[in-house]
Amino acid sequence: MPFGARKAMGYCLEITEHSNYNKDLKEIKRIIDVESYLNEELITLAKRN
Repeated sequence: MPFGARKAMGYCLEITEHSNYNKDLKEIKRIIDVESYLNEELITLAKRN
C-alpha cells in the first residue's frame, strides 16, 4: 500500500463494502499470500487497537 513516496506491506484482516473509519483508507495494490501467519489471538489483539 502507498505511504507517500514509499510503499509498505501490511495485513488485511477483513474486507467489507462500507467502513465507519473516518480517515482515508489505503488501496490494496496486490495480494502476496492468502495464507495467514497470524493466529486468532494475535488477530484479536490487532483489532483492539
